[in-house]
Amino acid sequence: MAWRLVTDREAREHDYYGFGGWLLTFYVLSLAGIAMSLFALVAGQDSSAAVVGMPGQSPANLIVSIVFYLPFLVLTPMRHKAMPRAAIWSAWLFAATNTAVIAFEGAETSSIVIAFAAAAVAAGLFCWYLAQSKRVNVTFRRRVRES
Repeated sequence: MAWRLVTDREAREHDYYGFGGWLLTFYVLSLAGIAMSLFALVAGQDSSAAVVGMPGQSPANLIVSIVFYLPFLVLTPMRHKAMPRAAIWSAWLFAATNTAVIAFEGAETSSIVIAFAAAAVAAGLFCWYLAQSKRVNVTFRRRVRES
């Protein structure tokens, strides 16, 4: 299906324009992810795994996750046009970087494959949402599907 570009004014008047729906859900989940990563860094691995139910993650993994959440968390409330592209790049770079960190830490091959598969599935679903969402397309890309 083809897209039709709209003006900023038309986008703001569209029903799907704004920061809500699934976009808000992903935003809140991302904030929770950063909060858990920060808590794990500050409190130490043993307490974070016990309290949050996270498997033990190295400080490097936690820092990587924080860094790659930032483009989405910063650009979304700004309604910046670069958000979808930056978030898609971040999602895939996180999957690759997270896998590399796990591999360099000496994990078993099966753990590396499982970590990459999980990250790739999550990134794929998130990227699919960013590409197909009416809200994301109206709010950030200033385009709507042609009727």
